[in-house]
Amino acid sequence: MIKLTRKQAFENIQTISKITNKKIFDLFGAFDNYAIDEDGNVYNLNTYRKLKEYNSISKVKLKRKLNKTSYKLVKITNNNNELIQLSIHKLLSFAIFKEDCIMPLKSFENYLKRNRYVIDHIDNNKGNNKISNLQLLTNKQNCQKYNKEIYEMNLKNTESQKLNTLFIKIIKNYNNIHSKNELIKFIENNF
Repeated sequence: MIKLTRKQAFENIQTISKITNKKIFDLFGAFDNYAIDEDGNVYNLNTYRKLKEYNSISKVKLKRKLNKTSYKLVKITNNNNELIQLSIHKLLSFAIFKEDCIMPLKSFENYLKRNRYVIDHIDNNKGNNKISNLQLLTNKQNCQKYNKEIYEMNLKNTESQKLNTLFIKIIKNYNNIHSKNELIKFIENNF
């Protein structure tokens, strides 16, 4: 792969930004020949092409796939000419973070681990890597968010179970309910 100068790379980023009408972030310092947009699409700056997206079942050599935890991954070549597999949400977070604080990717990953940060998908859709759907949380905050969602889901299931039970009781007592008022009274007594 041809290594671009920074000037060439910036020009290519501007071209991709005009074509896609999206904000493009460079990945200099780790992946000089690539950029990523605000929706998590990774572009090769030599060819202007977005890396192809395949599903995890495809037998084609995967350039972008889902791993066991269903995060989208991308395989790109780093500045040492090594093929690296990374999750797109971490790559986008790195690109945004490095705009404010110049830092190599390895240092960024270590920073997250050392400070016990995780990159969270707000809507819990691990395939939605839009910048507006990512947030930085501590491990504790992430666990609290997860526990709250589990609690709310269980609460919803409990309400559904109550309604199902009531519906079954109404069906079983259908012959004993003769008017709308009797139905209302029956529901009030059983719910």
